[in-house]
Amino acid sequence: MTPRPQRGKPLRIGGGVQAVLRELGHDLNAPGLLIARSWPELVGVDAARHSEPLGLSDAGVLEVRADSPAWSQHLLLRSDEILDGLARLLRERRPTRLRLRVG
Repeated sequence: MTPRPQRGKPLRIGGGVQAVLRELGHDLNAPGLLIARSWPELVGVDAARHSEPLGLSDAGVLEVRADSPAWSQHLLLRSDEILDGLARLLRERRPTRLRLRVG
């Protein structure tokens, strides 16, 4: 039987999750994973708390969900800046457009 972790001490699972993803054959440098990991730096911590990237289509459209119309508008107004940051991060695999939805 595996010993149980001590209560009150949070365990870091990031490294474990990455190891499992690698074992399953996932590319840890896939555009979607890179975008998700970099989202707070790309949009800012406050905007990242109120939004999340959902997926990147083969056509280069990044779908993003915002938790309110105000945050959706905020991201839309900053879309050129966000796309520029994504271009630096992903180079040729970058999205060319954001599709925002509220939900």
